[in-house]
Amino acid sequence: PHRASGCVGTAHWVNDRITYDLRSTNRERELSAIGHINNPGPDATWKCNLNVERGHLLFDEPFQKAIDANPTMGKVVRAFNAYGWITGKGTLEKAVPRGEVRKVFDIDLVDLRMRHDRFPYTIENVQGKIKSIDKAFWFENLTGSNGSGKILCNGTWNPNNGLNAKYVCNNIQLD
Repeated sequence: PHRASGCVGTAHWVNDRITYDLRSTNRERELSAIGHINNPGPDATWKCNLNVERGHLLFDEPFQKAIDANPTMGKVVRAFNAYGWITGKGTLEKAVPRGEVRKVFDIDLVDLRMRHDRFPYTIENVQGKIKSIDKAFWFENLTGSNGSGKILCNGTWNPNNGLNAKYVCNNIQLD
C-alpha cells in the first residue's frame, strides 16, 4: 500500500453496499480514491478508481515499496532505479468474490531519472506513458536523455514474453 495523509471525504453504508469518495489535498497536488464495496467481508466485491486530480506524485522508495506488493511487477520496476515525478489514474477491481484483483493503470512520466541495473548510464528527463493491465505493460513515446544523447522507446512487457521494445537512439554512448 502507498500511504496518503490528510484525507477527507465521505463514505455511505446502505444495506450491503459502501460507497466512498476520499481526497488527499495539499498545495501541490490532489489525489482521489472513489469507489464502492459490495457485501463487505470475505466475499466482498469492489472497485476503486484512483486519480491524480492535480499536480504530481513523487516516485521514490516509499512508492516503490507499494509496487513491491506485487512481486513480479516490483522486480521489473525496481531494476530501473527510477526517481522523479509521475501522474495518472488507475482502477482496482475485484468483480468476483474471493477472485483476482484487476489492475488497470495509465501513468504519465513527467520528469524521471533512471539507471537500469543492466545499463550503466543514467537517463534523465524521462517522459511518456506507461499503460498496464494486470501484469502486461505498454510503453508509449518514452523519451529521455543522457548528456546530448536522446532516446525514444515504444514497446511492451509481460511476464510470459518478456520485453519487446523498439529504441531510437541519437548520440548515445555504448561501451
